[in-house]
Amino acid sequence: MRSSAFIKMQAFFLACMLPTFLFGKGEVVYTRLQSLYSNNAGGWNIEKVVLSDTATVVHFSVSFKPYSWIRMASSTYLSDEKAVEYPVRKAVGLTLDEKFYMPKSGRTEFQLVFAPMPKDTKIFDMIEGEGRDMARWYGLHDAKSKVKIPVAREEVDTGEIGENMFRTGKAVVRGKIEGYKPGWGYGVMAVTDNTLGSRPENTLSTLIRPDGTFCIEWPLEHPVWDELKPGYGPDIPVYVRPGDTLDLVIKAKGDGIETVEYTSSHPKGCHEKLLKCKMPEVYAEWERKGDIWKTLTDEEFWAMTEETMETGNRLCDYFVWKYGLSPWEAHLLKARQQMAVVINQTVLANWMLSSRYGNFPPNEELRRDFYEGNDYSLYKVLNEMPTDDPSMSFIPYFSAMVSRMKDMQPMTDAWSLASMGDVDWSDVEGLRLMDSLQVEELRGVMGFKEIPYLVQAYLVNEVCDLPDFLTPEGRKEVVEHRAACLTNPYLKGKIWDLASEYAQPLPAVTKLDGKSLEILQPIVDKYKGKYVQMEWMKPGNSGFDFVNNRMVNLIPDFRNHKDLQFVFLFSANTCTKEEFEQFVKAYLPEEACFWLDFEESSILRAQLRLPNYIKDITLNREGEMLSTPLYTANETQFRRSLRELLEKEE
Repeated sequence: MRSSAFIKMQAFFLACMLPTFLFGKGEVVYTRLQSLYSNNAGGWNIEKVVLSDTATVVHFSVSFKPYSWIRMASSTYLSDEKAVEYPVRKAVGLTLDEKFYMPKSGRTEFQLVFAPMPKDTKIFDMIEGEGRDMARWYGLHDAKSKVKIPVAREEVDTGEIGENMFRTGKAVVRGKIEGYKPGWGYGVMAVTDNTLGSRPENTLSTLIRPDGTFCIEWPLEHPVWDELKPGYGPDIPVYVRPGDTLDLVIKAKGDGIETVEYTSSHPKGCHEKLLKCKMPEVYAEWERKGDIWKTLTDEEFWAMTEETMETGNRLCDYFVWKYGLSPWEAHLLKARQQMAVVINQTVLANWMLSSRYGNFPPNEELRRDFYEGNDYSLYKVLNEMPTDDPSMSFIPYFSAMVSRMKDMQPMTDAWSLASMGDVDWSDVEGLRLMDSLQVEELRGVMGFKEIPYLVQAYLVNEVCDLPDFLTPEGRKEVVEHRAACLTNPYLKGKIWDLASEYAQPLPAVTKLDGKSLEILQPIVDKYKGKYVQMEWMKPGNSGFDFVNNRMVNLIPDFRNHKDLQFVFLFSANTCTKEEFEQFVKAYLPEEACFWLDFEESSILRAQLRLPNYIKDITLNREGEMLSTPLYTANETQFRRSLRELLEKEE
C-alpha cells in the first residue's frame, strides 16, 4: 500500500504536468478574463468561460440598481480567432430578449450557452449586437494566456494612390438578397455621395425587386469604402472604384443580415476581408458623462485622447491579426479609427473652448488681444491622423471631418476678425482676409510647412458656404484666391466644380410625378389649397408612445387650420392594416390617416429620397413637395417656419 506522502507527491507531479486550465472531463475553463476593449459601463463581470465538446458556457455576475432591469438579446454570439461565429443557444437564470428585473440585493448571476468553440481557442469576442447600447467584449482572454498580437504593419497601396486615383466613373453595385421577404429593408437600397460638397439630392436609391435583386449605378470620383443603406436594418459595407462592377449575395435573417458574399470585377477584388471585419470605432466615453467637458483640463483632454487612440489602434492590430488583413487594409482600418476619434475630440475641443472664452469681444483692440492670446493647441488633435494622405477621401467620415473643421474656434474667430476695421466681411476682400487668417491659424495649430491634403479639402468644401449675395464676379475672385492655396490636382478642379454647382440654389419645390404622384394623388386632391404636412407614424404597444411624442401639442392646434393639414402615414413595414385601423380608432379618430402597403411605401422612399431614415414630407398648396420639409421634431421651430411661409405669401 502506497504511503500518503507518495500519493500527495504523485498528485502534485500530475498537476504540474497538466495545463492549469483543464478541469473536469474534457473541459477548458478560463477565469480572470480580460478584454482588449468593451463598451461595458460597469457592473457586468464575466466570472469564467467553460469550453467543452458540447457547448461554450459564459458565466456572468451582474451588480446593478435594485429593481432596475437588464436584458440579453438572442442575437448574441461568440467569434473565435478565425472569425467563426457561434450563436447563443439558451440562457440560464434569465430569458433571452426579455427584461430581467434585479432583486433587492442588486446582484444576480446567469449563464449564456453557445455552440461549442474549439477548446484550443485562446482569444475571442462576445457580441450582443450592433446597437450602441448592446453589450460587446473584444479580445476576451484568460489573464494567464500568452496571446501575442503584433503591431499591424501599414502600407499605402501605390496602385490605389496613384495618378489615376481621382477619376470620374460609375460603379455598378448589384445584389441578390436570399430569403427576401416583402418589406425587408423597407424595400429600398441606397448609397450617398460621399465626395466633398455632396448635396442632399445626390442620394441614390433603388427599389428591391420582388425576387430580392437590386442594381445601383453609383457615380464616383475616387474609390470608396462605404455602405449600402437599406431603408431599415444594418448597413452593408462595400469597397468600389469608378468603373467597378460589384456583385453581392446577401443572406437575410429576419430583419438583419446573416452573411454577405462579394465578387468584384476589379483584378484586386474589393478587399473582402476588410469588409467582413466587424470592428467598432473606439470613442472616449465623455459623451455619456453629462457636462464633464466643462471641467476638463487640457491635460485631461490629451490624456483622454491618447488613451482612446491607443485603445483604438490596439484593437485595429487585433482585427488585422484576426481577419488576416493586408498592410493596405490595415492602413485604411487605422485611418478610419483615427478619423473617428479626431472628429469626436474636435467636437469636444469646440465645446471646451466655447465654454472658456464665451462670446467674441466687441471692441477691435480687445478682439486682437483675444485672438492672439487664445490657446488653440487642443486642435493639434488633427495631427493624430495622416492629414496629408489622399486615401482619407476613401473613408466616408472624411466629409464629416472636413465639415466639422468650419466650427473650430480659429475658423469662427477668423470670420469675426475679417469684419474688423473698414473691411466688411460680406465683401470679397473680407472673405479673402478670412481665408488667409484661417490658413494662417491652421498653420500655427498644426505646425505644418506646406498645406496638407486635409486643409486643402477644407478650403474646397468652404465654397459650399459662400454667401448667396456674392455676385458671379465676386464668387470667382474668392474661388481664385482659395484655389491658389491648392496643390492637389483633383482639388484644384473640384473647387471650381463646387463653385459652379453651389452658385445654383436648390429648387424650393419638387413636382410629384409617376408612381409617387399616383400614390399621393388622393391626398393632393383632397387637401389642395392647403399646406400638407405628412408624418410617418407607427403604433406603439399602447397609445402612450404616441400621445407623449412631439405631436401632442401640434395636433389639436392645427386640427381645423385654414392653411395647414396634418396627414399621418402608416405602412405595412411597421403594422398590419388591422393594427393600423385599431390604433387610429383608439388614438386618432379625428385625424387624416392613410395606410400604405409594402410596395407603396417602398416607392415613396425611393422616389422621394427617403430611404435610410423617416423623413417628413411637406406639400405646398399646389401639391408640390418642399425641398426642405417643415420640422415637427421641434415645436417652436415648426411654428416659426410655417409662419414664415405664410408671411412670404402675403
